[in-house]
Amino acid sequence: MKQNEYVQTVKHLKQEILKSRYHIAKVANKEILFLYFKIGNTISEKVASEKWGSKTIQKLSVDLQNELKGLRGFSFTNLKNMRLFYEEWQPYFKKNEIGQSVTGQLKKKEKLISQSLTGQLKNAKNEISLSRMDQFAEVFLRVSFTAHYEIITKTENIDARLFYITKSAIEFWSVRTLKHHLKNKLFEQQKLFPNNFEETVKPKKLETALNSFRDQYLLDFISLTDEEQDNERVLENEIVNNIKQFLLSLGNDFAFIGNQYRIIVDEEEFFIDLLFFNRKLQSLVAFELKTGKFKPE
Repeated sequence: MKQNEYVQTVKHLKQEILKSRYHIAKVANKEILFLYFKIGNTISEKVASEKWGSKTIQKLSVDLQNELKGLRGFSFTNLKNMRLFYEEWQPYFKKNEIGQSVTGQLKKKEKLISQSLTGQLKNAKNEISLSRMDQFAEVFLRVSFTAHYEIITKTENIDARLFYITKSAIEFWSVRTLKHHLKNKLFEQQKLFPNNFEETVKPKKLETALNSFRDQYLLDFISLTDEEQDNERVLENEIVNNIKQFLLSLGNDFAFIGNQYRIIVDEEEFFIDLLFFNRKLQSLVAFELKTGKFKPE
């Protein structure tokens, strides 16, 4: 076999293996969510009808682990989280639609969830349009249970929850990244910042531009003394030294070009504090750092 053909075969098989592993992970995650929803449903009903308390749920955890040796993920805390998961989402799903076995029924289940959401989330003001609501079932099922728990415990309104679920699935956020954006209140910060995009950005890119920036950024990875806080160059150096964390604050679509980036305009030399490229906007983005009042020029 020629070396070139062999290398191509290895690459092809690698892609097939990775594709298969990703598919298995997706199906496994759906199965886990269905199972946890069903368990949460059972516990919730027992609490309501038979007045189960914390001691009974603790006993249930111990008994399950005794019955199934080596069983993991069914601690007292996790069982409580399953109940919360069910009770928070149950109003948006028809009873028992997502609590049954998913073997051979995943597509059917996703359709049922989608129809239920379409009918009950009509007033949700988020980036998922109703015409795309049928895709939300798959998005919902791609997010891990841990991520779902973080979202329902850190947010209260349905708009925010749909926003974080969609972002987590589409942008492949890790739980750590999700926690960062929840702490940074990314949903609340979207579209709030003052801008002149309506005059400067093409209409077809306006929505993308508004979603790319926010009014405040959480820079808790930067530690400055009182004296340093007024020094723009020190702030710039701290951002550059922590560029990975800063990119996490900005979002997945930003790529760092450089700092003190030199440009010539009308034969005059200027230096941009921080220069980035935004893949969605297909535009360069300049950051001008100011500790005092910003001057447009």
